[in-house]
Amino acid sequence: MNAIDFDVIHNRQGISEKYDLRQALFGRNDVTPLWVADTDFAAPLCVQRALQARLLRPTLGYQEPRPAQTLSAIQAWLAQAYGLTVTQDDILLSPSVVTSLGVAIEAFTQAEDGVCVFTPIYPPFFKMTEKAGRRCYTVPLINHGECYDIDFDRFEQILPQIRLVLLSNPHNPAGRVWSAETLRQLLELCQQHDVLIFSDEIHSDLVFPPHQHTNLLSLTGAAESVILAHSIGKTFSCSGLRASFVVAPSPALRRRFMHTQRKWHTDDINCFGKIALSAALSEDGREYQRQLLSYLTGNIDLTLAQLQATLPALRIMRPQATFLVWADFRALGLDRDALNHRLIERARVGLSEGRTFGEPGDGFYRINVGTPRAVLRDALERMASAFSDVA
Repeated sequence: MNAIDFDVIHNRQGISEKYDLRQALFGRNDVTPLWVADTDFAAPLCVQRALQARLLRPTLGYQEPRPAQTLSAIQAWLAQAYGLTVTQDDILLSPSVVTSLGVAIEAFTQAEDGVCVFTPIYPPFFKMTEKAGRRCYTVPLINHGECYDIDFDRFEQILPQIRLVLLSNPHNPAGRVWSAETLRQLLELCQQHDVLIFSDEIHSDLVFPPHQHTNLLSLTGAAESVILAHSIGKTFSCSGLRASFVVAPSPALRRRFMHTQRKWHTDDINCFGKIALSAALSEDGREYQRQLLSYLTGNIDLTLAQLQATLPALRIMRPQATFLVWADFRALGLDRDALNHRLIERARVGLSEGRTFGEPGDGFYRINVGTPRAVLRDALERMASAFSDVA
């Protein structure tokens, strides 16, 4: 595969919520959207070609729910990337990781049961819990400045009240790669209290060296307590295809999950999603992933260098994974309205507000750097200018 040009600026107007919701979210259409976790890069050529070939056959009716080619591609990717051996029966297709999250809450808990989330966290974690009528127990992560850690003392206090843990692995919004030791401690505590874990590993293919992702199911004994969810959406810029999957090696857990999937008719994905999964989880897709990681490293380097030079009061966590940069704006001494005014009206950038990730995120913003470098550089320069008098 030839080098991929991630510097190309694609016109996404009219086909992307990231761009089309700017007026609704930020009050103006000319902000540079660095919010929703969706990159501005073209999908891999192998995915594009596979979809184009399928469209040469113009019938678009029902397809076999579980094509062997798709399941084999998932098996091969998990084995090569994480040393995880699974059977095709262990794999369930799902429209999205958030869909699977909702299914897990419905399948493994009952009304008023406790569900634990570690905040700050991707907003659907607590929103889906609350909408399902479950009790959401939040455990704020310990902020060390450069990264987060799980507060196991606090976690152990609430363990008797919960039935399910929702884990972001790696962590969104801060890009924390949880160590094998941390995950093992979490798993052991959960198993001691008969608590299940739903592990969202959608960002696991975007881990920067020297950090290494630990697939939760790779830990000894995890199969009886873990449901794992993954997707090609983030790594391969395919979120709109609604193509994800769940790995559930425990027959008992898998039956419960499948029962709820079928109840809500969420046990299948569209034909293009199956094709895209097969194409992306391939050697060509792996090369795309390698080049993307290199490009994102450059974007993260640029973001940290430019913001630290021009806005030294910001405290920025360098992500160990993902294309998301978590920045603490509190030291600037501005309230929420003043921060948003400067970001939107002066800098003309649209970021994800930290408070949407839970109370510990108040005063933070999440910056999506998965965009062509020229776009990112221009946005960072405008941010520096917008805060120059308080930096």
